[in-house]
Amino acid sequence: MKKFHFPLERVLAFRRLQRDLERAALEKAQGEVRRIEDLAEEVRREAESTALDVINRSADEPLDGTQLSGLDGYQHYLQRVARDVEVHRRRAEAAAAEQRQKLVEAERRMKVLDHLQDRAREQWKHALAKEVEDLAAEAFLARRVREGPPG
Repeated sequence: MKKFHFPLERVLAFRRLQRDLERAALEKAQGEVRRIEDLAEEVRREAESTALDVINRSADEPLDGTQLSGLDGYQHYLQRVARDVEVHRRRAEAAAAEQRQKLVEAERRMKVLDHLQDRAREQWKHALAKEVEDLAAEAFLARRVREGPPG
């Protein structure tokens, strides 16, 4: 009997490639979310550090009006940056969720073909077993014919 051949093997290989590409895109999207989260943490630490510097400095020497105004402007700037980073984080998380759905769909399409291949392989194995059984029966009968009737 001929060896097992799945007629949709090339399609299955293509579906696996698509799944791998979607997985790589998801990893990239998740990396972007982490990068933005790191940036948000950096902005938060900068705001805390600035506030602590003001508290520590005020105890040693008071700030004049120009310094207070500059500090207030810087704190507003950090708040705007934090809001912008939060918007980017939400967008990146939405993109990652969308990419996760694409990966799930790619895996589903691949698993359908995997299942078909498994069924085809089982049918092939069954046909092979039947062929071996038929050959064994033929060999048995041929030997019986050569040996003659039992006697």
